[in-house]
Amino acid sequence: RPESIVFLGGERAGLAIRCCKDAGYAGRMFAVHPKKTEIEGVPCVPRIADLPVGPDAAFIGIPADATIEAVRDLAAKGAGGAVCYASGFAELGEAGQKRNDALLAATGDLALVGPNCFGVINYVNHGSLWPTWYPAQATNRGAAVIAQSGNLSINLSMNQHEVPLSYIISAGNQAVLGFEDYLDVLIDDPQVTAIGLFLEGVRDVPAFAKSCRKALERGMPL
Repeated sequence: RPESIVFLGGERAGLAIRCCKDAGYAGRMFAVHPKKTEIEGVPCVPRIADLPVGPDAAFIGIPADATIEAVRDLAAKGAGGAVCYASGFAELGEAGQKRNDALLAATGDLALVGPNCFGVINYVNHGSLWPTWYPAQATNRGAAVIAQSGNLSINLSMNQHEVPLSYIISAGNQAVLGFEDYLDVLIDDPQVTAIGLFLEGVRDVPAFAKSCRKALERGMPL
């Protein structure tokens, strides 16, 4: 539930800002760009260090190497969490793994979604970190969906069957946050009625099993 969001990048950042505005997000929005003075009506500062506050959340829509530097700067600024849209990390093999190691070293206490992911749709308070349009819905309570696949996440966001949703999370590479982390929080969220999972693999079987056991004990359908 971010009360402030910063958007980094060009076109993708602009689309993510437009999503928040169209959905009615009521929090503060900032943008960072070295050359632009504003993106979609949101004033820009040239560097993360120039932000007036450490934002609750960040959408990072810039190339992979620049993403690592941005994550380091956001962590130093005291940001809460970030979506890393860029690819080019562990999914690329040895070269990507070195970049992934650098990303982990830069992360600190930042709650990192991705990289190589599409982001998070937040139907609860509309503080979404999502770089493309999605239709609004009449309720802010419903199923949460966690998927490694960005394409599946996008398709689900376009559903026209009046399936109520609370969150859609595109998990990507799960460099920091994994399915078990998302489950642990979503199970306790009163706006979540059920949780849907689209898994390509489980990175930590004991932790995932513990979260599933918690869901069973709380009566949360998975």
